[in-house]
Amino acid sequence: MTKMGDIRLRVAPFVVAFVVLSACGGGNGRGLPDDGPGSDEAFGAIPGAGGGGTLIFDGEEIRIDSVVCVLTDDAIDVGTVSEPGHRVLLGTNNPFNPISAQILTPDFLQWFPQNASGDQAQRDGKTFTSGPRPYFNNSDDRIIEASFTVECP
Repeated sequence: MTKMGDIRLRVAPFVVAFVVLSACGGGNGRGLPDDGPGSDEAFGAIPGAGGGGTLIFDGEEIRIDSVVCVLTDDAIDVGTVSEPGHRVLLGTNNPFNPISAQILTPDFLQWFPQNASGDQAQRDGKTFTSGPRPYFNNSDDRIIEASFTVECP
């Protein structure tokens, strides 16, 4: 399979999660109602939202304010929200697929783990972690280092 075809297959679950998270709110570009600084409280009212964590993206530590998780025997769909607009999306569409990861920046640039095979995040109960690894984007040749801890509610 070509690199582009592989990326499309890896992106599909995240597009669904992104659409769901974006539809949860108003027009501020982060999928949150325009309620000012307390808008994360509105996100927290969504069933399944809560948790938190940390994203380290290109040397910047970003607090994850809220997480929505759907964890079943057959699938994992996890999406996060942060104040600056970074999102970590995790997923698998069946129990035999590895956990895939993606990071979206506030300008909707998609970042994928470079040279990844197998799980791109480790799961321990309701916590997902990924140690520092290189990520590439869908726009240019930049490579950055990222890691995260995502804690589902």
